[in-house]
Formats: sequence, structure tokens, C-alpha cells
Amino acid sequence: MGLSALSCAAGRKRGRASERDELSRAEAALCGAAAGGASRILTAPFDVLKIRFQLQVGSIATALDRQRLAYRSVLSSLRKVITEEGVIGLWRGNLAATYLWIGYGAVHFPVYEALKVELAGLPALAPVAPFLAGGLAGLAATVATYPFDVIRTQFAAQGLPRAHETMASFVESTLRREGLHGLFLGLAPTALQIFPRMGLSFALYEWLSGPYQRGEQNKKAPGKAEREAGDTEDWWEDVRRGCRSALYGGVSGGAARVAVYPLDTLKRRMQAQVLHLLPPSARTEAAGLTHRFRSSRECLRHMVREEGFSALYKGMIPTLLKSVSSTAIIFGVYEALKRRFLLGPGQ
Repeated sequence: MGLSALSCAAGRKRGRASERDELSRAEAALCGAAAGGASRILTAPFDVLKIRFQLQVGSIATALDRQRLAYRSVLSSLRKVITEEGVIGLWRGNLAATYLWIGYGAVHFPVYEALKVELAGLPALAPVAPFLAGGLAGLAATVATYPFDVIRTQFAAQGLPRAHETMASFVESTLRREGLHGLFLGLAPTALQIFPRMGLSFALYEWLSGPYQRGEQNKKAPGKAEREAGDTEDWWEDVRRGCRSALYGGVSGGAARVAVYPLDTLKRRMQAQVLHLLPPSARTEAAGLTHRFRSSRECLRHMVREEGFSALYKGMIPTLLKSVSSTAIIFGVYEALKRRFLLGPGQ
């Protein structure tokens, strides 16, 4: 997701006579949307499991609680969802989530590019430009797409029987009972965690990929013989570049996610309050619905008091699996698409 980092890594190719250095805003939005959509579709099962873990009340460390919890481990939860809801249950809420990630990527990448250029021009802020640009771009994209996040949480958590069959019915019901506020529940903890998470993710990516970028920039222009021989190796260089980008992205995304994870759990609990509309038979597993909280602070105090501090880290394992893989996919897909645009048609 480090746009300028990917510009440096993708801006060269042996044997090509001329290449652009940067994408246009529209191209960056298109690449970001495609990368976000691909990542979401491929990693949706991890997200469904994570949300189920985050929303159930009780501690898996306590024997009594563990016996009554619906979701105890990744493998047992995976079997439970498939057995009760079918394989399609692992993609519950995927339509809303796909809209979310496509929209998020389409907003995030162009905003990041613009902010990075502006901040890099300010000497006092240049050293932290990737962190600030990533964080601010994350905030902008989050606010723009947040209702889809609430919808995604609802459909991923409700299981069977369903309270709502379509996104339209959920939105209509939420607006009628909660008002517009219902589609933005949990925005405060989301904003608190998205700024440092996206800032760290971008900054770590830039730091990890820096030595490789500088090596690419210092390469001498190839001669004619080198260009002719290099054409046959271009595909392998593309593969290596994509794997390298995915590795850096996965590490940075996973580390950033762990750093702010408690805020993500708090966000899910606040979002899930719209699920009090579920029928009683569906509420037992989508726990966290027994209380209505006036604020994120009240929700946080209640969670720690009733479930212990470890409750803030529920769903960490599927979250790490999802975060590392999704960020790796985003970086890899984004770079591949970006190279196609920079190289131009026929290259």
C-alpha cells in the first residue's frame, strides 16, 4: 500500500525504452480498487471467523466459559460455520465487504499519493511523511466507506437464522430504528486505530523496501546487448519483484495490525450493537449484544471488567492470518497492475 514505494520499485524495467514514473489519480484509484477487491475475496473466511470471535462474550481461558462458547479455536470454528451454514457461510457479508475494500482502495491510494508529495516538500515533516500520509489517507477512506463496514459486520456475525437477507433491508431497518448514526457506530475507535495502523503499515513498508528501491535507482542503463538478453528475463524479474513486495507488505501489515488490535475489537463491539435487532435464537452466538453502550469508553470498561483484558485480543489468530495475507495480496496486485499502466499498452 506504499504508493511512492511501489513507484520506485515498479518504475524500472530492463529493455524498456521509456516509462512514466507516476500513475495518474484515476489510475491509482483503479489499481487500488482492484487490489482491495482481490484481497477481500481471497481472505474473507479469516475475517468472518475474526468477527465471530470478537463478538462473543466470555473468556476461552476460563473452563466454564470455554464450554459454552460457540467459537473456541480457528479449526473448530471453521468446521462449525461450514457444517451449520455451508461453505458460503465463510463469505457471509462478502458483498458489503467487497464494496468496502474496492471503495477504500479507490480513495486511499490517490489521497496517499497527493499527501505524500505535499508532506515530503515540508522539511520538518519529510522524515515522517509516509506515516502521516498513510494515516490521513486511511482516515479519509474509512469515513467514506464506513457504512459498508457496519453492514459487513452485521452479515458476518448474524449466522442463521438471518435477521436480514439483503443489505437494503438492513440499511432500511437501521435507519428506521437508529437513524443515520446507526451506520456509523464504532467510528470513534475505528478512527483511533486506523490512523496509527495505516501510518505504521506505510512507514514500515517504505523502511523495509528502501534498500531494494535504492539499488534499483542506482542501476546503470542497460546497453543494446543487455536489453536484448534482458527481455527474456523480464518475466522472472516481475515474479521476484511481486514476491518481494508481497513479503514486505505482509510483514508491515501484520505488525501494524497487532499494534492497534484492541481498538479493532472495541470497534466491532460498538458496530454489533445494531444486531440487537436479531431474533433471540440468533443472538446467543453474536454475543456482546446484551448491553447497549453509550460510548466506546463504557464498552471498553465493561469488556475488561466482565471478560478480562484478554477479551481485547479475541480473534487474534485469524486476524493475523487475514491481515498478513490480505496486505501481501494488496501490495502484490497493486504493483502488478501499476507496472502495466506505467509500461503502457503492448509492453
